[in-house]
Amino acid sequence: MEPFLEPPETGGTSGGLVTLNFILMIYGTAPTGTYTYALLYNATNGSFTSGTNSLITTTSTTVSANTVSFVVNTTNLSNGYYTVIWSTTGVLPVILTGFTATAQAGNGLLQWSTSQETGSDHFDIERQADATGFTTIGTVSAKGASTTTATYSFTDSHPAAGWNYYRLKTLDIDGNSTYSAIRSIYFEANEQVALTIYPNPVTDRLHITVANATGEISVLVIKLHGTDGAEPAIKLRQYPGYPGERSY
Repeated sequence: MEPFLEPPETGGTSGGLVTLNFILMIYGTAPTGTYTYALLYNATNGSFTSGTNSLITTTSTTVSANTVSFVVNTTNLSNGYYTVIWSTTGVLPVILTGFTATAQAGNGLLQWSTSQETGSDHFDIERQADATGFTTIGTVSAKGASTTTATYSFTDSHPAAGWNYYRLKTLDIDGNSTYSAIRSIYFEANEQVALTIYPNPVTDRLHITVANATGEISVLVIKLHGTDGAEPAIKLRQYPGYPGERSY
């Protein structure tokens, strides 16, 4: 948890300059003048995993011994949490300002936004639904370079029954990567199956599409009118529970 900063009230030193010092050794690394540093702000969350993250405009940045110092005009500071971020390549990373996961019509809708991107390449969407770990279920191209808010979304059309855990893996053009916080959605098993049958009426072929099935599927096909007085045809077929299309 980062320190909570309460800037001066209006009046007095309002509108003046304040220096924020960060002892970088606390973060497990020694500062160096070849890195690029920035001041990150969140109004509500000191772990910076929820709420809105944004970069603060600074007057100057200096590195001395184990300390990184930012000089900031107090008019740019609000009540909230502040931390230091840095890049070893001289390019600031993608600033993720929001990431949500919600259930929508049996699908998992993931939405996220960034306030800044430099050298970003793409986002891998990863999901974990059991104890086997995260796997990539999709990819979304990044803006590459942006100083304004950019929004993204991805739909998981085949979530597993039970808890689904999601995270974003951000990759830049050099192959460096970072992970977002984890979001989760719970799906009931009976909410997963989606059945589509066409055409109606049927002429010579019936198409049945089943999506998001978690068990074995039983399909009963009845031909209502026999040919030349023959009895109606009845067929019962079973298929493993996976998305696909069958024709009869």
